[in-house]
Amino acid sequence: MSVVTYYGRVSDAELESMCASPSGLAQFVDGTLPEERMLYLDKAAPVIAWLVSPLKRHEQLHFAAVVNAGSDLENFKQPDFGPEPPFDDLLIPTEGRGPKKDERLDVGMGPACVIASTEVSKYTGMLSAIGETQLRQQLDFKALDEACLPVDYWQEEGEQTFAEYILPLFERLQAFYSAAAKEKQHVLVWCS
Repeated sequence: MSVVTYYGRVSDAELESMCASPSGLAQFVDGTLPEERMLYLDKAAPVIAWLVSPLKRHEQLHFAAVVNAGSDLENFKQPDFGPEPPFDDLLIPTEGRGPKKDERLDVGMGPACVIASTEVSKYTGMLSAIGETQLRQQLDFKALDEACLPVDYWQEEGEQTFAEYILPLFERLQAFYSAAAKEKQHVLVWCS
């Protein structure tokens, strides 16, 4: 079972209602809020973050080293992957990172990141500036396999996985943020 990332678009009133309600984010699941305003990227979100963020790639290398050490953590020595890159803002719209968490919106894996409607245009612009060419710059199938990301078989099926799965979902993420900006909505990002 993998951790998956969800995104939701809400108005001011809907955000307040969610924060005041014990069901909170479940309003997307139970039909209170329109399903078309929720986006589910399955296992693609960490891969998208890997493709757009130097920090995510660095963190994932460390994670993979620990996973590959197996049960011999007592003798494990972390490889040197160089200095950690600084935090980059693309991790906010892709993974919901950053300080904008709301404890009232927690589904068990931590609180949702709330991107204010006043900031959604900024992230929409950042995501819109990335095209297939930029994503392909980090498309190293061997490295993706070794990174212990939730999507497997990159060396065998990488081009198909990228073209038919990752790229379309990235374009859906771009369209999702664009719609939120147009409607002046907040974007919520949470994991489940």
